[in-house]
Amino acid sequence: MRGHAARPGAGGGAPDRCAGGGRQCRRDACPVGGRGAGAGRGAGRRWGAVNGDEVLIAVCLVLVAVSATVAVAVREPARQALVLSVLGLALAALFTVLQAPDVALSQLAVGSALTPLLILLSVRKVRRRGRRTGEDEEAGR
Repeated sequence: MRGHAARPGAGGGAPDRCAGGGRQCRRDACPVGGRGAGAGRGAGRRWGAVNGDEVLIAVCLVLVAVSATVAVAVREPARQALVLSVLGLALAALFTVLQAPDVALSQLAVGSALTPLLILLSVRKVRRRGRRTGEDEEAGR
């Protein structure tokens, strides 16, 4: 850990201009290297204090978990494709909150749009073939 990076100024306990950010700071609360609010991960926070980003991440994780569980629990393939699309949206939101916009955009394109569309088209084609096969068997009797 680096030491206090303040420029020489008024001595004693008076605040100096810090070289780390150009703002006023005290040696014990220097964001560059002191033991104050900027030193270390989570320094200056109380136990139990919750950040707004942490709440957003938790909400997105819950949405992902719920939508993934529903996608597994649903038995009808067409509904599974729709729930899979919602899961893709929840994952894209999670990736956005986690500051990965490129991954979020590709998740939106592939996971939320393309994959459910392909599943729906496949289900539609399989159902059509099933109807044709059933009609052919009835006509052949």
